[in-house]
Amino acid sequence: MALSFQGHVHHDIAPEWFESLDDRDDARLCFCRITQLSLLRLITTEVMGKHEVLSERQAWDVYDRWFEDSRVFFLQEGANLEKCFAEFPNRPVQLPRTGPIPTC
Repeated sequence: MALSFQGHVHHDIAPEWFESLDDRDDARLCFCRITQLSLLRLITTEVMGKHEVLSERQAWDVYDRWFEDSRVFFLQEGANLEKCFAEFPNRPVQLPRTGPIPTC
């Protein structure tokens, strides 16, 4: 969000961090399905409040522009991800609302 919108509280420092990523390093900006959907949801709603709410098409354009940079890529989902998510309701303990999601 900070890199995508000038109104974000960290927009002034985010570009400096992003520019520190070097094509020769292993450092990259990665999206996965969850971060992709989160970005799209946040920029099409007033949740964040400090940016213009975009249409779905505009949101996809913002997302697609990220991939014009060689330091940005999409992490493919593992083959067992769907099965793993389907098993969550069968766990004996309820998942926490915050914090990391347990691995399968």
